[in-house]
Amino acid sequence: MSQIRRDVFGDVSNQAVSRRVKKLLDRGYLKRDCLFTNRPMGYYYLSKKVVKSRLLYDFELSNTTVKSSNREHEACLVDVRYKFQQLSGFEAYLTENELQNGLCRGIDYPFEDFRRLNCDGFMSVFVNGTLFNGAVEYEHYWKSKARYLRLFKDFYLSPRINFVFYVTANKSLGKRMQREDKKARGEKGSKIFMVPFDELMNATDSVVLESSSASTLNLPFVQKDKS
Repeated sequence: MSQIRRDVFGDVSNQAVSRRVKKLLDRGYLKRDCLFTNRPMGYYYLSKKVVKSRLLYDFELSNTTVKSSNREHEACLVDVRYKFQQLSGFEAYLTENELQNGLCRGIDYPFEDFRRLNCDGFMSVFVNGTLFNGAVEYEHYWKSKARYLRLFKDFYLSPRINFVFYVTANKSLGKRMQREDKKARGEKGSKIFMVPFDELMNATDSVVLESSSASTLNLPFVQKDKS
């Protein structure tokens, strides 16, 4: 519910958010389920009724299947997107579902590699005055060396993917993945940068992402007026 308040309704009371969400549930536009992690957590998602009703888009979607059945993964990506949108150089962000459905919000860019590699997100961001377009990934747990090696090599083969920002569930996971990145890139410079989820979410002035070559990106956030 806190994500809905922050991203959809803004500066209103929790009671007002609850009333509005209940109306959407009663009308069949939202569905609710429960996620069991360290503690039970309710989550909400759009029903097929609202997707097919053209309330969101004035055309028929080509694909209405949600990619991931891992709700914790998706919940973390909502927070990752919100945080990256606060970067001072932020330009645009697309989720995987938007990429796969062709909902590119007028962004003129070849997204074929992003779709083929099932990237969790696409982001455009200015770094030192230059616009870069890259992938955003959230990794919740370790998979396999072979998978990372294959995926990282594909990232390096794509000239359209300028960078990959990996947000990992913890720092040790990122370190293990960086070892596979070193194998994948060979003598090339790294374009894969990693940051632990908690470090990203707790960052205030800027966030530091680290590559396997020990180079770092220090990306500042928009500073809120404290007056």
